[in-house]
Amino acid sequence: MACTSFENAKALVNSLTQLDGEESIIMEGATYHLVNSYDDLIKLNNKFNFIRSLNRNGKDDDVKHEGSLLENVFFVIRFDIELSSIQKKAGLLLEGLRISNCVFLGELKKDIQSDDDPNWEEGSLVLDRCLIKNEIRFVFNPVSFEAYDCCFMGSVSFHDLRDTFAGYFCDFTQIEIQTAHIDNLVLEECSAKSLLINFDSHQPILNVVEITHCRIEDISFNSNNYAARVINKKLVLIGNDIKNFTTKKLHAKTLWINKCTIENIMVEKSIIDADFIMVENTFDTINLRGTYFRGKILFDISFIEYGDMNRIFKYNLRDTETIENVNVFIRLANQNNDTDAELKLKYFQSVQKNKAYNTGVKYIANKVLDITTGYFTNYRRIVLTMIATIVIFGAVYSLFPQYILVGDTTLDIATNNNTVLVIVNSFYFSLISYTTIGYGDLSPIGIFKLLSGIEGMLGVLISASLVTVFARKFL
Repeated sequence: MACTSFENAKALVNSLTQLDGEESIIMEGATYHLVNSYDDLIKLNNKFNFIRSLNRNGKDDDVKHEGSLLENVFFVIRFDIELSSIQKKAGLLLEGLRISNCVFLGELKKDIQSDDDPNWEEGSLVLDRCLIKNEIRFVFNPVSFEAYDCCFMGSVSFHDLRDTFAGYFCDFTQIEIQTAHIDNLVLEECSAKSLLINFDSHQPILNVVEITHCRIEDISFNSNNYAARVINKKLVLIGNDIKNFTTKKLHAKTLWINKCTIENIMVEKSIIDADFIMVENTFDTINLRGTYFRGKILFDISFIEYGDMNRIFKYNLRDTETIENVNVFIRLANQNNDTDAELKLKYFQSVQKNKAYNTGVKYIANKVLDITTGYFTNYRRIVLTMIATIVIFGAVYSLFPQYILVGDTTLDIATNNNTVLVIVNSFYFSLISYTTIGYGDLSPIGIFKLLSGIEGMLGVLISASLVTVFARKFL
């Protein structure tokens, strides 16, 4: 009974719930044995051995078990199962259980009996090709949980799961783990609506996380904001389809996100010590606010060339937080030696600063600086500003040629008011004023002395801004 979809699981559960009086039925080529009591369960288990004890290494004690025996045989547990009762009634060891080929219509639970069952604290629960209708909730027990090709129609919840949570080819609704320490979290080709890990310690340990080829709507680590930092050796996401991925205060050796489709990524207030690898991903928004990288970085920052940064960097962030977020990407661009991306990011950062910190006259002045130079990041704007300045001042000079001297006479008289000659000489005068060359063949009088001086100052400032842009880009 491979778990293919929740729709198929619901249909199967509905059909099995309505049965009454039969001991077994055949559906889609498989035999389903109906189990209505512990006595029935033990009797069937003696024949098929679908509930087995595990040794301390998580291996089956019954080495003679033939797996092919259960290939097309399933067991419908129609009452509430308490794991300690299975162990006691079946005479199994208390170190862990492996349960195969079961459909649980009732509850699957473990009562809190740590004084009575001290060895279970070191045990594990392994479910193989099972369908569980109701919520699974364990408090303090077991320390290890594994599921293979299972379907969980209710939520799966653990408190203080210290060793391992692993799922392979499983369908989950919600996974929630509340703990201070978990060694391994492994999900492979699984689906889930949410994966939540809430830490109840000041410095919890989340050693290794590997999630590959899964479909999960929401993944959140440290969602309760209690921990000062989360200690992690390796966090790996490969080939996943995720809506929201959130982790805060992560202190990790390796963060590796590769070939994933993630709508919204948040790695906030974190430190990556050794390797930060994030390539070949598709995402809508990314937030690395307050995150620092101390080791090797392999980060594909090419999205900055074509992405909408207002959408990418501002998701659920205030303007001041957006500025902090962009600071991280500026550092990444610098470490990648990507000067084009760095300049574009610095421009976007300056725009956000102008919105966040400036008002009134200061806002207008910064807006002019943005339009004319792109906050000293855009050489094309500066060149256009140069040309526009020369043209505008030249047009003004051509309207009042009587304020420009040619030798001992004014420009209008020297050219006999020839429009073409007035315009040519006016633009020539604008050019030499802008560049502060001043050959002496033309000179201003009256108000044009002030106007040409202003143009000369603008020429110096705009030319200096162009030098600044090229220095940023190439030096």
